[in-house]
Amino acid sequence: MYRKIASEYRYRGKRVNLRVDRLRRDGREVTWEVVEFRNAVTILPVLEDGRVVFVHQYRYVVDRRILELPAGTLEPGEDPLETARRELEEETGYRAGSLRLLTEFFTVPGLGTERMYLFEARDLVPGPMRLEPDEDLNLVLLNRQEILEGIRTGRIEDAKTLVGLMFYLMPDLK
Repeated sequence: MYRKIASEYRYRGKRVNLRVDRLRRDGREVTWEVVEFRNAVTILPVLEDGRVVFVHQYRYVVDRRILELPAGTLEPGEDPLETARRELEEETGYRAGSLRLLTEFFTVPGLGTERMYLFEARDLVPGPMRLEPDEDLNLVLLNRQEILEGIRTGRIEDAKTLVGLMFYLMPDLK
């Protein structure tokens, strides 16, 4: 186990903070860069006919559109279930009759603190999307075969989406 000796914030932002920690273990000192994220949710929205609702979204950091499950960041003090309900409706327009937590996982535990909550949304009712000003996305509905093909060909490459689809494709995990 490492013991923290010192910690210094190098950057504090709206979405992330960068902290540099000095650690000691077995008489050695090391530094560790830590990205502090707010926790987030991703939602696996499944329509009655079995198709999954995806967002095809422009991601500035990789400079292209990515096919992914709807997701979003928890507001301070917000319950993950409420975040999932809000983000699903904002990004897709769908309201969920039922939302069920499938799992929780760390997205990048070697680098950051973000914990992701994965919810399955069922009994979906369509409605208007309420996108944020910086969101550029459209909806894509895929069936099981199209999802498998998307994974095989690399069309689906987002990690949180791949985790969510693992639960969709492997029902014994539920």
